[in-house]
Amino acid sequence: MVHKYVLILYIIYLFVFISPVIADGSKAADKKLKPIGAGIIKEDDILELSWLIDHTITNNPSLKVIEKEAQAAEKRIRQASALEDPVFTAGITNFPLIDMSFRSAPMTMKQIQLSQKFPFPGKRRLRENIAALKSEAIYYKYFEKQRELVNNVKQAYYELAYIEEAIEITRKNLELLSHLIKITQIKYEVGKGIRQDILKAQIEYSKINEELIFLEQKHDNYRNKLIYLAYLPDDFKPGRTVKLTSDFTIPDKDLLISLAFDSRPLIMQYEKNIEKAKEELRLAQKAILPDFQLSGSYGQRDNSYADLFSVNISFNLPIYKNRKQDEGVLEKEFQILSQNAELDSLKNEIRFYITDQLINIEKKKRLVSLFENSLLKQTIQVMDSAIANYEIDKTDFLSVIDAQMLYYKYEKEYYRALTDYYKALAQLEKETGTSIF
Repeated sequence: MVHKYVLILYIIYLFVFISPVIADGSKAADKKLKPIGAGIIKEDDILELSWLIDHTITNNPSLKVIEKEAQAAEKRIRQASALEDPVFTAGITNFPLIDMSFRSAPMTMKQIQLSQKFPFPGKRRLRENIAALKSEAIYYKYFEKQRELVNNVKQAYYELAYIEEAIEITRKNLELLSHLIKITQIKYEVGKGIRQDILKAQIEYSKINEELIFLEQKHDNYRNKLIYLAYLPDDFKPGRTVKLTSDFTIPDKDLLISLAFDSRPLIMQYEKNIEKAKEELRLAQKAILPDFQLSGSYGQRDNSYADLFSVNISFNLPIYKNRKQDEGVLEKEFQILSQNAELDSLKNEIRFYITDQLINIEKKKRLVSLFENSLLKQTIQVMDSAIANYEIDKTDFLSVIDAQMLYYKYEKEYYRALTDYYKALAQLEKETGTSIF
């Protein structure tokens, strides 16, 4: 009989407690897969940086703006070399007002005329070249913006990776402090500790908990930044970032500078603008050469008078050459000099920035090596020793707290240096215009 009641209670337990858990679990499983843009990302999966970059390049609106601008500029190339529309004219010539008749005067006629303007040979080709070079410059502007967005995504991604590590470290530190608080309370209850130690531990716990709240807020900020850059839905929940490793490779400075000068889209854009300015100079030099307008007209006369046909050619006379065409040539020459100086300034800035970043990378490499090979190992030994000695009353509580805070500080600084290394590499990629890691 007892077994019967036990069986009934077990069945009730299954329906009341286990069934809702299973149902919730199945609902959660249904929510795990979400289609995001070009692919599907699981909420509990690793957030791949390559996927994020691809999604940004495909969907970022600011990049699409430049892409459409480049496509529009490409459509202006053929327009630039096209002739102006011919002009058709219809009218009456020499119409007498006395008798208002088409037959009374022999020069009265109904006339039609067709005229076409022809630029001096070579001008159309130059205008087409100018439009083509402008289109190419905008495409390089597009690739430069692409590099900028990739760098922004990497900067945010690596910062998010650091924050995740910092949150994990902070939570471990809170667990350790919670353990110390319990030890301190037990010692106080048996008369071997003091109330001040408990209060000190609780204050440190609150301070670290406050820092955890701050880190979680920053986590949300960088998550939102990635959503903004990649143009993802607001409810997108990224998985954990890939853990960073200290597999350091420092590129050669001269190679990086050479890559930047050969491959950086911004430099290519400047060079195309300089080529465009040179073509504009050639066009300005041809401005003194006259454009021609050819026209033909046909006049129909009544009263058996013969019809008339006329052909005319006209061209402009550059009589204001000193004030107009010559000044236009000088203007283009100064523009070329200005753009060349701007390009030299950009190259000098890139050279400086690459050198500066490499110094920064070398510093981060040495810091990470110092943390890995000595500081972290030594401080964890000091902390473990302090905790063990405190448990057997061989050291004071303040020493334990100091050892723990020191290890906590060094562990965060280690991941800070590691993250800054990757962020500096990402910045170098932007400066060179090529992938280097």
